[in-house]
Amino acid sequence: MKKLLVSIMAFVALGAAAQPKELTVLNTGSKTGYFFVQSNAYAQDLSAKFKVDFVNPGQYCAAYAALQKMTGPVLFPWAGDFEAAGRDGKGCATIPVDGAKVVKYYRDTFQICSAKPEMTADRFIKRGESLRVGHSTPSFAFANAINQGINKSFGTSHTPIQYSDGGGAVKAALLNKEVDYVLIAPKFAREAVASGQAKCFYVMGRESEDGLIALAAKDPTNKKLVVASDTVWFVYNADSKQVQEIKSTLRTLHNDQNSNISKATKTDSPTNWDKTSAAIKEDWEDSVTNLRQ
Repeated sequence: MKKLLVSIMAFVALGAAAQPKELTVLNTGSKTGYFFVQSNAYAQDLSAKFKVDFVNPGQYCAAYAALQKMTGPVLFPWAGDFEAAGRDGKGCATIPVDGAKVVKYYRDTFQICSAKPEMTADRFIKRGESLRVGHSTPSFAFANAINQGINKSFGTSHTPIQYSDGGGAVKAALLNKEVDYVLIAPKFAREAVASGQAKCFYVMGRESEDGLIALAAKDPTNKKLVVASDTVWFVYNADSKQVQEIKSTLRTLHNDQNSNISKATKTDSPTNWDKTSAAIKEDWEDSVTNLRQ
């Protein structure tokens, strides 16, 4: 009887161990946007290790409401513009950046580029220069970066030129030489450089990227020189061991060229997986502050 009981217990234990751990992947973006692309890719890839429930409400406030009702581990992204809207009282929520819950921090730092051969890195920050700089929306954030950031730090008087149709329109303006320089997202900057028709000089951050000069490093006291679109990927409702396991798994997936997430993000800037909690918080606060109205 004892042997039978032990066998039954061992069988039950084996069955329990074989059950995959549960994980919800929550898309906080639209049902077709880039957050959806990434969340869906993660859901597919992580299903090899976890029992994944992919939740796709289609709007960040609806996603945040759903998050409040979830009790198991949840992987989800939170964007800087979501946070800025919340702090301005125009959104539905704010989420504190707790390093113990962060599994990925991603930053798209904007670049300064030109297609005009007479426009150089030195000329852009030469005192007294007055040139036209194209940008997308939100207009106030980019205009502040040019007026309160670049012009204030370097003694220039550049004029912001808005293109409301997004980064693609800014890239077209760059290649058509409609403006002297552009303040442009890295994805479009890389495409323009790859065409052989443009050159980029600066990155609007503290650290060099793509071999470009870090403009904010030239005047660390002026936070308006930081122009970035930041995303934090959190894991909620999990202990530190579970968070680290998920973070390690994500890192492995991004390094696997055959994974869905690696294919989906192949044109993105590299992720610094070893970024400290203090550095994450500092970058996040700079980015969110510059996005606030």
